[in-house]
Amino acid sequence: AGDAAAPAADFSLRSRSGAAVSLGALKGQVVLINFWATWCGPCRREMPLLEQIQKKYAPLGFTMLGVNVEEDTTQMEAFLGDVPVTFPVLLDPANRVSKLYDVAAMPSTVIVDRKGNIRHEGGVVTEAPGLYLLGLTFLRRRKSSLIDGVGDDARDLSAHLAAHLGVRLDNAAGLV
Repeated sequence: AGDAAAPAADFSLRSRSGAAVSLGALKGQVVLINFWATWCGPCRREMPLLEQIQKKYAPLGFTMLGVNVEEDTTQMEAFLGDVPVTFPVLLDPANRVSKLYDVAAMPSTVIVDRKGNIRHEGGVVTEAPGLYLLGLTFLRRRKSSLIDGVGDDARDLSAHLAAHLGVRLDNAAGLV
């Protein structure tokens, strides 16, 4: 789709554990919503990367949501048994939420900022524009935090992306 600054549509889906997870309840965090399916090769390949990003940045107010769009969860459960993740995997078997977000291909990624606005919509997480906006959105914390450590966070994010994704964010300290 492209870059936008519109409010993200709220939704609630059941997770694999049966708990209801609502996007609205995550306001105040940066949320990366990844729509995926096991029949999608790129989805399967990027899952370990999504887990790395979740583990690295969760302590700074970041949440990853995997939204599986398959009607039958058998393949998903088998895949996640082999490639476990710690972030919530939500079930959208009727494609209600994927339709709400006009998802046309798998994988699809939506980045929602701390205020609940869509900052990026695109495909595979390793696309440079998505990563750049992830960095921008992620590093925009409360105003008081701009004084301490944001430059370090930006350099750390840039180094992580370069090391694990082969992507470099130029002028990382200038992201905020």
